[in-house]
Amino acid sequence: PVAEDLKTADDNVEADAVEEWNERRASLAQLEIRYRNIKRALEKIANGTFGICEISGEPIEIERLNTNPAARTNLANIDRERELVM
Repeated sequence: PVAEDLKTADDNVEADAVEEWNERRASLAQLEIRYRNIKRALEKIANGTFGICEISGEPIEIERLNTNPAARTNLANIDRERELVM
């Protein structure tokens, strides 16, 4: 939040501004993760490894790729996807 806007604001206005800023920051973080995953998927298409699970090396189910083309794992390893380095 811009400090100048909050100098004369009451506590509720200040709290609302900080809450809005935190929500935007969280949204931005999710968008950055999604962007990196899409960029990674495009690189995989270019090097011929698209659709291959990064954990097991097995194919990713077509249904999963239809739902999330940037998926990094197959369904068997979906719970482990967070282990992968961003």
